[in-house]
Amino acid sequence: MSARIDLLVTLGLSALACTAPAATPLPVPAKVEPTPASPPPPPPPAQDDAALADRLGDANTPPELLERGAAAKIWADHVIDRGINPFYLRGDFDGDGAPDYLVGVVPKLGAGAQPRLVVLRGGGRPAVWIDADPEAGLGLPARDAWYVHDRGTSVPSGPGGKAPALHGDGIVMMKLESSSALVYWDGARFRSHWLSD
Repeated sequence: MSARIDLLVTLGLSALACTAPAATPLPVPAKVEPTPASPPPPPPPAQDDAALADRLGDANTPPELLERGAAAKIWADHVIDRGINPFYLRGDFDGDGAPDYLVGVVPKLGAGAQPRLVVLRGGGRPAVWIDADPEAGLGLPARDAWYVHDRGTSVPSGPGGKAPALHGDGIVMMKLESSSALVYWDGARFRSHWLSD
């Protein structure tokens, strides 16, 4: 009897093996060839960078500054020096109640020409050049940075001696980690007061 049971179990298992579905083979992944990386685009020509910088500079220049410079005939032989940020300052530098613009300019002709500073005054007053003249009390540091010093803000005495009374807003000019001076209108001309040297 046990031989018969063994035979039936064997036949049953064989029947099950015949009726079980065959295992489906796994798909073989397709071989993907790496695509070569495309080279980066070439940098734009330098003249495109300069043209873009000029357009951005023009877009950031107040029309009033350009009009005053044209009226003073500054643009006939000078262009704006945009080598410092910001490239112009606005304040009431001469204390007449009308806003003025201070801007650095360079001559159109002559490589290596020295930049100059000009105040384009409001109220129809003539432009005033700010050139270093130690004998007239105007010394200027080499300029890396500058900002408007509000006339209501106190002025430290510094190595320049007693702090001046301000008739208008002043201009602080700095050579970073070196020297700084306050340029101010004394009622007749621009002078400087050294804050550090």
